[in-house]
Amino acid sequence: MLRKLVVFALVLFAVAHADKGASLLVYKSLLSEEPVEGQELSVVVRIFNVGDSAAYDVSLNDDTWSANFEKGVGLELAKWDKLTVGANVSHVYSVRPIEAGVFETAPATVLYRNTPNGVQQSGLSTSLGAIYIESSADHAKRTASHLMEWAIYFLLGAVTCAPAGFVWLSLSSKAVQVGKKSKRS
Repeated sequence: MLRKLVVFALVLFAVAHADKGASLLVYKSLLSEEPVEGQELSVVVRIFNVGDSAAYDVSLNDDTWSANFEKGVGLELAKWDKLTVGANVSHVYSVRPIEAGVFETAPATVLYRNTPNGVQQSGLSTSLGAIYIESSADHAKRTASHLMEWAIYFLLGAVTCAPAGFVWLSLSSKAVQVGKKSKRS
């Protein structure tokens, strides 16, 4: 929620203080809610043109992942010929963490021009900060159905409740028999 609020504030600031020309906001986020060792981690980079003219030759480079990540599906590089005023584009790719732990991420780099033959400008995306990658063993433990634990729980519950149940049944059947005898007399 805080991240969305910060992005919204950046968009408002950029719109209010936009110079002539394109102004790009680049937002990098994860689509995967639970990063796990050995599983695909989907990354999305969104580029918004909040300036008052189109951006040309827009290129995205997000090859900042450390050696602790393998490349997955998609490319970390993307290019667009033109990004019109108010338009946005998204680029999705994946990486696969090869070990568990906490890893710092770096922002993606975007290059663009205000005019088709203008000077190349650069910008950075938001950073993901530190990402905690859970080990596959811990993830399996945390998300397992725990059927054996539940079976033991119910078995122990039955063992502790069974004697009280038998006492109640025997007393209630004796009470019924006494009630029947008292009605006959």
